[in-house]
Amino acid sequence: MDTGKIIRFFDHRMLVAAVCLGQDGERLRLLCADGSELFLAAARIVHASHELFDTAAPREILLQLLQQNITGQKALAPQIDPSRLWETVAAPGGSIGITDLARAAFSDAATSAHEAAVLAALVEDHTYFKLQGRVFLAHTAEQITAQKQKKAREMARQDFIRQASAWLQAVIAGRECVFDESAACIEILKDYASLGRESPTWSQVRDILQAAGISDQRQCFAVLVQLGVFDPDENLLLRRYGIPYQWPAEVLRQVESLGAGAICRAVNDPERRDLTQLYVCSIDDAFTRDVDDAISFRFDGSCLELGIHITDVAAFVDAKTPVDIEAARRGASLYLPEAKIPMLPPALSENMASFRVGERSPAVSFLARVSPEGEILEYRIVCSIVRIAERLTYSDVDSAIEQGLDMARLHRYAAALRDRRCAAGAVLFLMPEMQVRVDRSHDISLKLRDRETPSQMLVSEFMILANYCAALFFSEQQQPGLFRRQAEPSQKLIGKEPPTFFDMFLQRRAMTRVEIKTSPGPHSSLGLSCYTSITSPLRKYLDLVMQRQLVSLLRGGPAAYTRRELRDIVFGVQPVLTRLGLVEYERRRYWVLKAMKSREGGILDALVLERSKGLYELLLTDFMLDVRLKEKDTGLLVPGTTVSARLKSVDPFERRLELEIIDRKNGHG
Repeated sequence: MDTGKIIRFFDHRMLVAAVCLGQDGERLRLLCADGSELFLAAARIVHASHELFDTAAPREILLQLLQQNITGQKALAPQIDPSRLWETVAAPGGSIGITDLARAAFSDAATSAHEAAVLAALVEDHTYFKLQGRVFLAHTAEQITAQKQKKAREMARQDFIRQASAWLQAVIAGRECVFDESAACIEILKDYASLGRESPTWSQVRDILQAAGISDQRQCFAVLVQLGVFDPDENLLLRRYGIPYQWPAEVLRQVESLGAGAICRAVNDPERRDLTQLYVCSIDDAFTRDVDDAISFRFDGSCLELGIHITDVAAFVDAKTPVDIEAARRGASLYLPEAKIPMLPPALSENMASFRVGERSPAVSFLARVSPEGEILEYRIVCSIVRIAERLTYSDVDSAIEQGLDMARLHRYAAALRDRRCAAGAVLFLMPEMQVRVDRSHDISLKLRDRETPSQMLVSEFMILANYCAALFFSEQQQPGLFRRQAEPSQKLIGKEPPTFFDMFLQRRAMTRVEIKTSPGPHSSLGLSCYTSITSPLRKYLDLVMQRQLVSLLRGGPAAYTRRELRDIVFGVQPVLTRLGLVEYERRRYWVLKAMKSREGGILDALVLERSKGLYELLLTDFMLDVRLKEKDTGLLVPGTTVSARLKSVDPFERRLELEIIDRKNGHG
């Protein structure tokens, strides 16, 4: 490259002009128009002038000459018509040099300035020509059409950004502003508020927000609240994790087509065993509307004849139908403090397929004879018809147990079942649960719920028994199922004495992960040789799959699913269940943090759980809320002790709270 030439190159997609002051191998020393110098690889040069300038001249003179060249280029560029130039010289798909293009545009007297003008004009337009190295490729007619369409889309995009940002500025200022595409703008704002930079329209929404003066997700969320699009407590997690909450039209059509006829056909099925003579009751929370399990019992001498009856959802939902596909997509019902998102449409989950008092319902019944010592003497599983005589709440059953009625005797059998599992190695511990409920006025109710009331233990043991019997059935029939398997924990820390929170934390950390396999194996923490889950087909898709598998075998047919099909189903559903767990956890945490706002400045007890990698994990026992603090902010803490902490601030939107440990040295047990 000759010293003294004016060269042009691209820097961040911008065409830049500079004077070449010298060359060192493959690197050029350049003087730029702003007076700065830089070194550039010679391969990056796309054009060099024919004229040479004396680099020994004063720098001011060189800069003046360079500026004159740039000014001349800008003056000449508007005279260039790329479309006419393409028609004049182009062989579609062929290449042509910059010099030839300049002569075609300005005659044979074209100078370096004319060449620079052609270069700048065609690069800016890029509809008819594409720069490749130091020559232009002429586009074909098809390529030109595509480029024009692309250019039109970009112009429409820029126009949308301009109008959208002006509309947002008017909204923030409280001014009236008509924007025909406001609905489209709102959708991309919703995406950004939920997903941030992971939004599929991030580049577009970034430009809109920058122009409107909105700097982050929180401000974007506030604008959507101002517009009435979002509630102040909007659940962004549903959009963030892709949780479906609206029913596809084909799903609603299928449910509507079932009608009352589906129930009539199911309860009049001659292959079902009529158990309507039994006293059958359901036991649930008062708020429960989807009732999928019930029990019956009769005392025969010293033994208990127990029935666990599960609503036969498979009688209403065939595999691979729209309802089934949607249920698999949802994975399970999602229970949030402020709402429930069911796995099945309410017309099914709360009506047709739900147990209702006084009505005959199709069921799968697990009939077991249990000894006073909790031994299962025999069991049968049948497709049945039952009638729910009574719906009881956990409180009702607790009262009946306390009064010493038949429920008290039934409770003793449940306790015997549990004792037998414990003798077989079961590890029993249930952390108390913070029950969070939010009403329509967004009033938050927090209640620390004991998950081991007598009634809850009774129901839990009987459901475990039914699931165990189902697993035994599949194992004895040598049929594939979805078996829950768990290896022995690394250590057993919980004995007969009531465990503390810290004991339960240590034991939970020592537990191995539960795996779902298609062949049976032991479940250590339950103390059972095999186990499955089949008692919640209204709420859990894998339970519905297992119910189909069971019913098909009970009716003498082949298994509904092969081993491979079961593995594929689990593979598809498990990621969904993981997302549901995250949403449940994060949403409960949001409402708990919001309830804690009133305690800012107050003192809370914090149980120190563990120290790891410079962080302490603590449990705020008043709220059953786990937090992590840096050791540099807390000082030395002793796991297993309880310290006092001042709640400095809470931010539910950011899912953040700030604590200050106020008795670093004297934690109390």
